[in-house]
Amino acid sequence: MAVQSVIRKLGQWSVQLRADAPTGLIAGLSPFGHIAIVPGRMDPTERGSELLDAARFVGRLDSLTAGTDSFTLAGPGLEAWLGDDEGKGQDIEYPGVTLTSATFATAVNAVLKSSVPAGTIYTGVPGTISHPFVYVTPRTALDYICDTMGGEWRVTNQGRLDAGPAASLFRMTPTCVIVRKGAGYDVTLKALPGTVESTWDAKPYTTRVVLVAAALAGGTADAVTVPYKDLHGNTVQVTRVIDEQDDTLIANAPARAQVALAQTSVLAHTIRLSADDFDLAGDFACGDMVWVYDPEGGVYDTGNQVDFRGTMLQPKALRVLSLTWPVEDGYTVAYRDGNGAWTDLTPWVQWEDAGGGEIEVADLTSSALLAGFGSIGTQVSGGGGGMGDAAIPGAPVFGEFTTSSYQPADGLSMASVRLTWATPLNTDGSTIVDGDHYEVRYRPVSTSVNPLVPAGPVVPIGPGPYVATRSRLPWALGMFDNGLTTAKFDAFQSMTGGLIDFVDQHPAWGDITGSWWWSPHQGRGYDVMVSVPMYDGSISTNNAGMWTTAAQNMVTAGWTRTFWRLGVEFNLANSWQANDGNYTTWITRFNEAAAAIKAAQPGARIVLCPNEGNGAGLLSQGNTIAVVNGCNWDILAPDYYDQWEPIYNSGQAAARFGSASTFGTMNYWLGVVRTKGRRFGLGEWGVSSGSQWAGHCGGDNPYYINYLMDWLATNRDVVEMVAYFEEPDPYLRSDITTTAINPNARAAFQAKVTAYRA
Repeated sequence: MAVQSVIRKLGQWSVQLRADAPTGLIAGLSPFGHIAIVPGRMDPTERGSELLDAARFVGRLDSLTAGTDSFTLAGPGLEAWLGDDEGKGQDIEYPGVTLTSATFATAVNAVLKSSVPAGTIYTGVPGTISHPFVYVTPRTALDYICDTMGGEWRVTNQGRLDAGPAASLFRMTPTCVIVRKGAGYDVTLKALPGTVESTWDAKPYTTRVVLVAAALAGGTADAVTVPYKDLHGNTVQVTRVIDEQDDTLIANAPARAQVALAQTSVLAHTIRLSADDFDLAGDFACGDMVWVYDPEGGVYDTGNQVDFRGTMLQPKALRVLSLTWPVEDGYTVAYRDGNGAWTDLTPWVQWEDAGGGEIEVADLTSSALLAGFGSIGTQVSGGGGGMGDAAIPGAPVFGEFTTSSYQPADGLSMASVRLTWATPLNTDGSTIVDGDHYEVRYRPVSTSVNPLVPAGPVVPIGPGPYVATRSRLPWALGMFDNGLTTAKFDAFQSMTGGLIDFVDQHPAWGDITGSWWWSPHQGRGYDVMVSVPMYDGSISTNNAGMWTTAAQNMVTAGWTRTFWRLGVEFNLANSWQANDGNYTTWITRFNEAAAAIKAAQPGARIVLCPNEGNGAGLLSQGNTIAVVNGCNWDILAPDYYDQWEPIYNSGQAAARFGSASTFGTMNYWLGVVRTKGRRFGLGEWGVSSGSQWAGHCGGDNPYYINYLMDWLATNRDVVEMVAYFEEPDPYLRSDITTTAINPNARAAFQAKVTAYRA
């Protein structure tokens, strides 16, 4: 039970109530209410909104857990109303906010929403900013504005935003000294006792920042002095490249490069203090400056002298990044509902022991631009000598482009293109010293895409990871049925005029290690695709043991090769979704599952399934690519239905299928597969005649069937599996087994299966 405040990030809190708390009191607590924690005793019903002004902390109630001995209330700080760590909040939606030469105050006011209105917007932040914001939270926009212009922000206890120079928001003249020993009071200062853990870390250190903005242009910033040497006595050169091509206008790039350099061009000191009594004193807040004196840990400043109780100290001024403190007896804990009514929780609070807590301080606050070292940008060698390199790389001179064609053993005609170029110099004729690679981008000259497979016999692919021995198609053909019998599977199989290769099953999380969902299909000669969530709503748990058991059960039942479709449609709003706040952990969970499954079932095929498009903005493009790059998968299998928008002709098909550079399209995902040398599939696909996407679905559309299966045949060299989603329910009506539902699509499907069956 504690409270944590973090500058420019989400705070968090938890309070425990005794098990004897009245039932009516617990029932009166609802999500998105607020908790105020106030020093001393106050009557909430009498003082009302005064509690917000008097509170040491105000937080939002997001969860209530009823245990055997207590009720646990928890949630984030008020910063969550600006946007949480998953990118959810009162977003800036289309058409967005476009700033044009806006002052700091104008920019801040423009991106705020009603959930956190403006408080005091201070003057003193110079310059102007131009930038568009759309489909981002106000918190994301505020961080961008502040990082670019040099301002800061905070949310007050009244749920309003203050913004401006740091000196206007926080105490810049320290009134506390953090020391290992010698705690006590002086005339103007207080020393805090406790255990000090001090660290200096050179890993984030940078001598040069290159920020790549739109159109591959950007800004640079160089350290004025570099006091460090490498093994050979050379001045240390460390360049950080930050890729913001999709987020930053060229005009903002120099300022953002300077911000990044300011955060990393000095050796960072981080101090953690476990104190015994600072929590009651309340002598400083998150964002304030404090003196830190720890000569044993190397934290001191010989250029600064502070007289404390007759002793001359040489402390270093550092910013308070976070505060953690216990909720102990002597506080008032009150709940405010959505209508502004207050309830006193104090009589039933389980108090934490007095004393304790933790302070984290550092040289500089970590901006959103540099949040999570190593998660953005790439450190490369060089840096133009560490003192600035104004040279501009020249364009390479290309040699001959040579084209050829050949026919490998599988009988398919292939083409190759060979190109050469000379290593370029800088435009001033000097040698490029601050780059270690070149990047080649390409696109076809022709605008035509996906030509139909010519009539005539089709040569199936040769032996590969999965050979479609039953269906005799160039890919493994499967189908989904929500029933618990084999009747629908048999009917679909009969409709195709031959056998199919696998059945797609969707067990709930708690049923993954069970058998009821696969037992009807056991021993019938076809395989299984298991389409499952990634976790049960808690991404923090390693479920490797469960995955091992599930895979072992499949092997015991006779299936040595199974498609494991993990985290279905990971970029959509599922309880197991990957989002901008959890995607790195999501990658870890995926790889743990994949490793456990393959250890138990070596013939397993691991399938990664994005939704075809951009995930409705739930996961950014860059982080979607990070998931694809970071996960260990065999098959990339997007879901692709005839909706948003359907295709009825070649022009609509070309627009929908896109190109290798059109993010989220079929040709984009195909390009990813080819680049990585892996395999492609369709996790779900089908026509759509139901109500779910009314006005944006194709209905009984044979063109969709014909075009898609011809496209698959064109790319048969990498297509491994496709799973038709056989769903008769009104919301979708993709059923092609039942003659009366989609007869035209059914006929087209039958014809294409016949044409491509070997």
